[in-house]
Amino acid sequence: MKALGVGLGAGVRRNVTVQRDRLRKYSARIFRFRSLKRAGVNTARLLRTGMRAMTYGPSCTGVSDSMLDAQRRAAAAIAAPGAGTGGQNPDIALLLADGGLSGKADPAYDAHLIPLGEWAHAVWEGWMPVKAMHRMIEHAKEQLQHARSPWSKVYGPAATVVMTCRRLRWTALSATHFVTDNGHLLNLVLDPPAVVLKLCAASVQRWRWRRIEKVLPQLAANGSGRG
Repeated sequence: MKALGVGLGAGVRRNVTVQRDRLRKYSARIFRFRSLKRAGVNTARLLRTGMRAMTYGPSCTGVSDSMLDAQRRAAAAIAAPGAGTGGQNPDIALLLADGGLSGKADPAYDAHLIPLGEWAHAVWEGWMPVKAMHRMIEHAKEQLQHARSPWSKVYGPAATVVMTCRRLRWTALSATHFVTDNGHLLNLVLDPPAVVLKLCAASVQRWRWRRIEKVLPQLAANGSGRG
């Protein structure tokens, strides 16, 4: 079923039908963005302001690696020159499409900031008892620890948070304590959501730089994830 724009599976299945449908509809408009690009319109700016039409709802279902790759390919195609992608590297293309450190044209930002930001808000504002959230995180970690296909076991926000952290090289110690990829300890009871979002955005940038460094190893000389 679909509720408030998010696909739901009664708590026992991960429903990504709505997510795939959004991606399909967004991808179908790529040729229109290219027409605008040829006319001199900054499509990267349009992408930064309207991307939520494709990325809405990851706090409930998360964004699997395969879905994130598909979203990023579509976004890179929109930001590409009017003639087409021309074999571009999606990571570098989206890095340029950001237009600066504060720009967020890459769907990877929403895929990580939304679920982790929602969880931070839930703890900060006391949406539910912290003890219950601790149990949810521990149960999710047990379910995902030895799963052959971890994303197929993501049935709710706690498992979404654990898998999202795993992709960024964060560690979810508990519902309230996280360690970032560069060793920063976060306490969601004391650290406001704005701090969590800022550190998460920086981690996404390092995650993207690590991917670029695999293609261009000489860039890793400055330190992995630093470009």
